[in-house]
Amino acid sequence: MIIGKTDKNTKINIGLINGGSGINVVPNKIVLSGELRSYNKVQFKNKLKRIEDVFNNQSNKYKTKIIFKTSGFCPGYIHNTFSEFIKNISNIFKDLNIKTQFDDSFGV
Repeated sequence: MIIGKTDKNTKINIGLINGGSGINVVPNKIVLSGELRSYNKVQFKNKLKRIEDVFNNQSNKYKTKIIFKTSGFCPGYIHNTFSEFIKNISNIFKDLNIKTQFDDSFGV
């Protein structure tokens, strides 16, 4: 499974890994937390299914228990750089001598 930027629309990140109670002890529980972001809703759903399948397959292989949870879905959005809102913000930045630069960021 690819982690990071998986294609031009999608990023996968596992940012937190928690487990164990001491050194030289096999942990009885591990919690992984991450996020999946995509501009494309179909790719989002496909990647989420792939992540769940990979973890379930590994859980079955090593005879462990897995609880797969998702939360915090955001449908994403795009600001039109020609909208009045963006023009007003750009003008405020211009008055403050701050250069405006528009970049894409991930959603969905």
